[in-house]
Amino acid sequence: MLFSLIVPVYNTSRYLAKCIESIASQLTGDSELILVDDGSTDQSGQICDAYAKTNPFIHVIHQENAGVSAARNRGIDASEGDYLWFIDSDDQIARNALFDLKQAIIAHDADLVFFDWQCFTEGHFYEQTHFQMPHRCLLTDKKRYIYQKLIKDSCYNSVCRLLLKRRMVSGLYFQTDIHSAPDFVYAMEVYGRIQNFCYLNRPLYCYYINSGSYTRVFELKKYSEFKRVRKLLWDHMYEWGCDSEFDKRHYATRWICNAMTLIKVALLESDWSMRHDCIQKIRSIVFDDEFQLQLHRCDMRCLPHFEQLFARAILNPVCLNGFLYLSLFACRCQKKWRSIQSCF
Repeated sequence: MLFSLIVPVYNTSRYLAKCIESIASQLTGDSELILVDDGSTDQSGQICDAYAKTNPFIHVIHQENAGVSAARNRGIDASEGDYLWFIDSDDQIARNALFDLKQAIIAHDADLVFFDWQCFTEGHFYEQTHFQMPHRCLLTDKKRYIYQKLIKDSCYNSVCRLLLKRRMVSGLYFQTDIHSAPDFVYAMEVYGRIQNFCYLNRPLYCYYINSGSYTRVFELKKYSEFKRVRKLLWDHMYEWGCDSEFDKRHYATRWICNAMTLIKVALLESDWSMRHDCIQKIRSIVFDDEFQLQLHRCDMRCLPHFEQLFARAILNPVCLNGFLYLSLFACRCQKKWRSIQSCF
């Protein structure tokens, strides 16, 4: 068996059929599709079973809800292919994707295959991503190269954009206690194991973009998990010899940008009546020792405009509360304006 395509499924009945069909039409005797129904409460489980009845290369596993990482791990254990590809159940793969990947494997015998991706809404493909990489690379100084080209740019932190040789990831599973960035943590471990890779500049993966498919909720535990994931990244960087002053500054700049993304979610999603509680939560983040360390180490000139303003407000505590209240008020006005627009 050459390919095992693993799809964790949870309450995506609206999109699931198209996902399965994009894969099923390419399955042959050297490939299998493993659908892991993670305790769905809609019709997703029945849809999986219906396709499995008509296609001998489709296998279905039903389990109690345990999360996407546990579902992927279950798929890994059940798979038989020499290469693994993880696919989300609301996305699709491009036509001839498995053929193109097979040709790349025959030509290069790569431990890992990278490829481009595109985004789409209801039947409309509107964005395609290209990443400048060599088509073939033997990694002698692999860890530094991977950090500089992949982790710094965050282009290939999703496992959906990777085809993995099973032998290189033997015994490697997704961490089920990490919820906000399981792909990132898994990818870091993968990159530390591979000896070579090849790159296809063709969009083989298709992301479905649905702004209403998830709810952004701000919780302090997300910041704690964010710090944990970033600590794992720093441990890898140190192990890989990517701990120069330049690397530290770049790491800190990315750290602050990502942390402020959590804060912007808090500003956007908090109700005005809970503004005091929201500001206290944000203050508990920005005065955290690790946040302060990375803030003083980062290169503020490389921060986006809002992050620059925010960083300067943090460094001047007299201005911070006023900046936060003003930001909350601006987000409130933005939400009201969107609400008015939706009426027309």
